[in-house]
Amino acid sequence: MSIIGTAVACGNERNDKLFEYGSLHDLLGQKKIIVIDKLKIDDSKAMIEEQGDEEMYSIQTNVNNKPCVVSILFYNDIFMGYQYQFEDTNITYEYAADLRKYLETVYGEPDTQPILSPDRKNFDSLDSYDDIKFSDIRMVYYEDWNLEKDAELEKEMLGDLEIERLDITMQLISTPTNNVI
Repeated sequence: MSIIGTAVACGNERNDKLFEYGSLHDLLGQKKIIVIDKLKIDDSKAMIEEQGDEEMYSIQTNVNNKPCVVSILFYNDIFMGYQYQFEDTNITYEYAADLRKYLETVYGEPDTQPILSPDRKNFDSLDSYDDIKFSDIRMVYYEDWNLEKDAELEKEMLGDLEIERLDITMQLISTPTNNVI
């Protein structure tokens, strides 16, 4: 899952709790038809992008009384992720920090594998928005939680592709254009 913070014009004045991370997280792994129904997504008001087996529905709304675009991600018609685009990158960091705490209450301590890469760091290395590095390269701040195997969900979502582990991943990405994704 990604948190995106870029300048986005949002005209919707409602504050929709359906699109807050706790509500969305509870729907992960569900079939697209169920998620679309529960979130009351109107195809005519969503921007829909398709690429192969992936689909993304983007909806203008407010989350925590802040204008944003929420993107709902599907793979093989299974809900597999969500993204937020807030107008203010500082709000994006704060929302990501809250999401990080929420994921720890659900899954416990992350089991993020260290990656020896100058452009990837643990999200927990950030103490505040001011610690985010903006440079000529994209920086990824992330945490992972390994999920217990769910053979039925894996088969439905990934077909015959064999995997070693299935993770919940949260990412905050800084870009060379001083945006936070």
